[in-house]
Amino acid sequence: MNIKTNATLFMVALSAIFGAINPAEGSFIVKAGDFVRLYSTPGRVSNGGEFLYKKRNNVDADWSSSLDSARTFCCEMTEFMNFDTTYRVASVGRTTVATDKTLSVGVASLYRKWYDGMASNQNSIAISGATYIYNDNSQRGKDARALQIAIWWGMGFDTTSVLNAEAADIRAKANTWINYISDMNASAAPSSDLFGIRIMNLKTMSGGNAQDQLVAVPEPGSLCALLFFGGAATIFARRKRA
Repeated sequence: MNIKTNATLFMVALSAIFGAINPAEGSFIVKAGDFVRLYSTPGRVSNGGEFLYKKRNNVDADWSSSLDSARTFCCEMTEFMNFDTTYRVASVGRTTVATDKTLSVGVASLYRKWYDGMASNQNSIAISGATYIYNDNSQRGKDARALQIAIWWGMGFDTTSVLNAEAADIRAKANTWINYISDMNASAAPSSDLFGIRIMNLKTMSGGNAQDQLVAVPEPGSLCALLFFGGAATIFARRKRA
């Protein structure tokens, strides 16, 4: 097999690996020490996500750029944050700081399905029989409210009064996704990596606790694949030069 054939096979394999990795994950990895700002989104209803967030590694960075941004939902009902305010990422893990709530496999799975649909520019995505609309801001805002309530419930908060106050369509979707979380927690084999979902623990610039948010990170399998093919690329280049 000649060098040209080897190169072709290598590029095909590499493309397959990158294609399997969520495009947003490859360029947007939040880590402790980063700085974050959150912004409201069109059609957002009441408290909670869906939020846009931006991250920078320098507190004095230009925040007007649309680069390095993604969308998220709250993990807590009793912590708060302000829009267009700089926060520091204290840690990225599986537990909230102020309320000591642990991310479950059900919440992680629900957010992963939503996140993948958003990041791949889908018009909508069906999750357990309820459809989340991405391409209509008014409906997206309602669906985000339902998803946020389900996430709060899945994180261990009492959402009874909040749920009862919602319109029937929002309440119906929230209950569908609550049932999905419950079923996943009860029957699904736990994901050791929680589908690559983590909690971004935020602190104010003065050190106080702020609202923690859900984030997607590359799963270990994806990272291992990148490391493997990165090493293969180095070996291939060396052999070609030889």
